[in-house]
Amino acid sequence: VLFVRDCNGRFGRALVADALHGANTERIRSCHLDEAPGYGSLASEPTGRIKDVIGQLVGRGYLVQSQGQYPVVGLGPHAVEVMADSPEQPFVFTMKRRAAKRRSNERVWRAVDLIREDAAEPSAPRPRRAHVGDDGELFERLRELRRDFAVERS
Repeated sequence: VLFVRDCNGRFGRALVADALHGANTERIRSCHLDEAPGYGSLASEPTGRIKDVIGQLVGRGYLVQSQGQYPVVGLGPHAVEVMADSPEQPFVFTMKRRAAKRRSNERVWRAVDLIREDAAEPSAPRPRRAHVGDDGELFERLRELRRDFAVERS
């Protein structure tokens, strides 16, 4: 928020995120963002995460994003809270995390475990493969498991 204030709200979300990350691009140098006080202050964070945080700050009213072909990020109605940051009441922002696709990952691991269990059974000896790239048998087994999951789900 302070970086946007220092830049007078003249730049878009991607450029602000790149500057906060500390990117050394021609555009950042030509706009003199590399001389701004907050330049590189979030170098340890990926640019995508910085863009997400800017989006959340826009959603919560700390920043605003203009409409149009080239939207720029400016100060929102709640920006005063950030700029009035004091030791008695520091500004704290908790970032919302996206829900992980845990359920589908669990299904994948379950399928892999089932295939491994089948492979470990001595009752079904398998011939050696001719070459490593031939995964037709594995593909068919995964297709069967996927079909079973679909039936289970419906």
